[in-house]
Amino acid sequence: MSRRVVTGRRGVLATALALIAIVAVGANPAAAEATHWWWSLYHVDDAHAAGWTGAGVRIAVIGSQINPDLPDVDGTNLTVDPDPICAGETVITSDPTEDALHDSGVTALLIGNGTGAAGTRGIAPDADVTFIGYGGDTDDDGSCEQEGTGMFGAALRRAMDAGATIISTSTIVSLDSRDGTVLSEAIARGIVIVGGVSNSTVQGLMPAPFSYRGVVSVNAMDQSGALELDYASETPNIVDDTVVVAAGVDLPAAVGDWTTVGSTTGASNATPLVAGMLALTAQKYPAATGDQLIQSLIHNTGSTDHDLAYSSTDGFGYGLASLSHLLRVDPTQHPDENPLLTNQYAVAVPSDAELAAALPSASATATATAAPTATATASPADDPGTEGGTSGVVLLVAVVVVVVAGAAVAIALGARRARARSRSAPS
Repeated sequence: MSRRVVTGRRGVLATALALIAIVAVGANPAAAEATHWWWSLYHVDDAHAAGWTGAGVRIAVIGSQINPDLPDVDGTNLTVDPDPICAGETVITSDPTEDALHDSGVTALLIGNGTGAAGTRGIAPDADVTFIGYGGDTDDDGSCEQEGTGMFGAALRRAMDAGATIISTSTIVSLDSRDGTVLSEAIARGIVIVGGVSNSTVQGLMPAPFSYRGVVSVNAMDQSGALELDYASETPNIVDDTVVVAAGVDLPAAVGDWTTVGSTTGASNATPLVAGMLALTAQKYPAATGDQLIQSLIHNTGSTDHDLAYSSTDGFGYGLASLSHLLRVDPTQHPDENPLLTNQYAVAVPSDAELAAALPSASATATATAAPTATATASPADDPGTEGGTSGVVLLVAVVVVVVAGAAVAIALGARRARARSRSAPS
């Protein structure tokens, strides 16, 4: 997640979130270890060669600041909304602020041309991307107050006005119950919202937009298919709200200035990759609705077909997101309803009443799509969705989590190490 927390009327959460956000996407001086390993893992070259590049799909990236003059995005279909959500702040900057470095890197993972310092090529290079920013350093001074909604809701409204059908956000901001009205409208329109989870639970996980109902929450994994480590405890970052997991550990990125290359890790990286996978799928299957894209995402994790399986407690959710598996299965075979409306998360936003007002069938949908209890994961070797992959074994694991105050972290660590050993190393 972003290292900057921008606060609004729910500033009481910002203090608790600050410890999470400061180093959530930190730089690793061992830049030589960082590679764009996800590119071959997901067989992006094959997808692009087949013509699936995100062309014609409109994506909004919600963040804080961006440098649109970087060579990374030269010649791409990038539009920046210069008007900050937080009054008096700046969205466009050439200064290498933490926010600008982070959000420029996140955007490059979607549409980068490979010419920047980190050599990042985007998973959906021909998509039309609009960047919407809260602005730079923001104090809890009321500058982010919005009429009738919270700051995330305001950004979401801007994204809808820009015509986005997929929204990617890798920034934690304070929650506001007023966001529910706008979020309900987005869900009713079938807009896909993808949000990165926090990169630490030890520091005290607080609810954020990724935990809203209907949102695709994304956690990060390394090359072996293991969850990223909680930066505070160095134990697996198990987030209960996770929907899918994607590549996000030890990726090259500009750090310090625009020409220095370092290594970054976090759900911030995994989030645009999932958004990009959905964009390529939307291009290939234009008749599919946003809700059907989400259905396909969770049904087609891993490398082989399997029954829908889910765990809310092991950090993997429905399993490992797979570009190739998504592209080979027509999403229109799935129900046209958002499968993530169950009230299983810590924050019941939007409320049942808001969903019912925007989407009359919401109550029935939430009941009908209650998630199974097992989880499906797969080896990341080849692509966790490549036909004929050499190690595409799907593991169906029933997870029972015993929450005991002194032993919870140790239990989680042991389970995750065992899971990592059960996967084949990438080829």
